[in-house]
Amino acid sequence: MKIKLRKYPYPFKAWLTISNDPDHTTYERWEQLHRFIWEELKLPISDSLFVTSYNEQVDGQLCLKAYGNKILKHKYDTIHTWGDYVNSRKKVFSRKDAVTAVNLLQDHKIMPVVWVDHSSFSGNFIKNSNKGSLPFLFDAAGHKYENFNYSFDIAYDLGIRYIWDGYLTRSLQVEPEILSYVKLQESFRYKLLKSFCSRAFSVSLKKKDTTLDGYIMKKKDISGKVIYVFRRYGTWNDATIDGIPNMINENLLDELLENEGIIILYTHLGKRVVSRENDKVHIPEGTAEAFCLLKDYYEKGLINISPLSELLDYVVLKNNLRIETKNNIIRFLTDGIRYTKLSKNDLSGKAFSFEIANNIRADDIKIYVDSDRYSEYTISKENNNIITLKFN
Repeated sequence: MKIKLRKYPYPFKAWLTISNDPDHTTYERWEQLHRFIWEELKLPISDSLFVTSYNEQVDGQLCLKAYGNKILKHKYDTIHTWGDYVNSRKKVFSRKDAVTAVNLLQDHKIMPVVWVDHSSFSGNFIKNSNKGSLPFLFDAAGHKYENFNYSFDIAYDLGIRYIWDGYLTRSLQVEPEILSYVKLQESFRYKLLKSFCSRAFSVSLKKKDTTLDGYIMKKKDISGKVIYVFRRYGTWNDATIDGIPNMINENLLDELLENEGIIILYTHLGKRVVSRENDKVHIPEGTAEAFCLLKDYYEKGLINISPLSELLDYVVLKNNLRIETKNNIIRFLTDGIRYTKLSKNDLSGKAFSFEIANNIRADDIKIYVDSDRYSEYTISKENNNIITLKFN
């Protein structure tokens, strides 16, 4: 070994992030969540939002259209579709609503890269419906109809490159190659295939054997565009603010560390169990303790915590990193899906750690981005044989 990439930036041995859906979140609940998670604990996670909400079953549900800059006090990298059009008698979603949503996001300078399907929304790309990704529909007789729910091209042009695959897992990802992809070409059928490119291996919490847990979903459309899909960790029943202690606890975090794994935790931080619906305090004591425990693992340098997009971007860059040991070159290659050409903005703040042989100095290592020599970075020595590369 001359230069070897560590799984995660030093000193971390595992990675956890939260993929939150904003269902049932009111402004009052949002304030309590923001004050505790982002201000008091300063956990560096991101959030998800509805652009608008027409759900008549949830009064005062938080959305960008109604609350604007009041809710932009922490990072949002995910949109929960174009808004909540479920359980509405007054509003039916169509493509023009996606255009309106994009304008609203851009007005507030929000640049999401992650899309999560919502419930039984007619414009979903994968979960419960894939009409949002199909420009045309066909009936049994072969007649072709324009699909008024189609908006995948709009989401792609907005910058969406990661989409939840619609499934949950209770397996830990033990390699950071957790992404498969959705490829859109010239037909409208899709099929699930065993993963041959993502190498998404996972290990069960109860079994130590390694099994294949990934897939490639090829969904075809005339656009020919390609995006990544990812899977979230959790259960449907525990995906509330009350269920957090069942997900975040010493047993899970220690298992995550033991397997050097990844968790993208699925939850609804704004949703409560019915028995607590009228409580004034939104965050129960057990959930507060669970988040404090998570912060402790993070501050001790054991489990990395980050925005969802930061983890997914790390995976993409890591999967397209090449080490040329003969010349001590570390080369970052454009993947062509998330990044069409790597820029300073794409790399800024990203960190990667390497184990190096005793006879290699930090000054001996050269960094390339595609075919070009790159100089805007620092290399710090962590101990005798570990260094961390951080882009400026």
